[in-house]
Amino acid sequence: MRAFSTKYALALYEAVARRVRLQHIFYGRIPLDAFRELLGVPEGKLKTFGNLNQYAIKPAVTEINAMANFGVKIMPNKQCRWVISVTVGWWQKDIDDLKSAYAEVRRPKVGRKARIADKVEEVVSVQISLPV
Repeated sequence: MRAFSTKYALALYEAVARRVRLQHIFYGRIPLDAFRELLGVPEGKLKTFGNLNQYAIKPAVTEINAMANFGVKIMPNKQCRWVISVTVGWWQKDIDDLKSAYAEVRRPKVGRKARIADKVEEVVSVQISLPV
């Protein structure tokens, strides 16, 4: 839990971790106001769903999917043009995904965002032979 860099990721992780081991429930529908409160978004901040999605939801879901022992997906539910609720779905990861999540948690925080986004550049050593 200390590996998360945003408070929204930690709040979403805690909310889903309570429900992830349920046998027959794999998703939940939450009204948008209750979801804002669940994430801990201050009153008057991130007013539109676009801003909430860009600055709170997407970074939190990306972090959780990279470092937790379960995966999360959030889908908006619209009524006409307005988002009225979100559906939060979760699943248990398989062994390979669990190993990569554990390895990411064990690595230092430096470069974590780049590793999660898969934008890490490899350093290549080149040997140059000069004529004598």
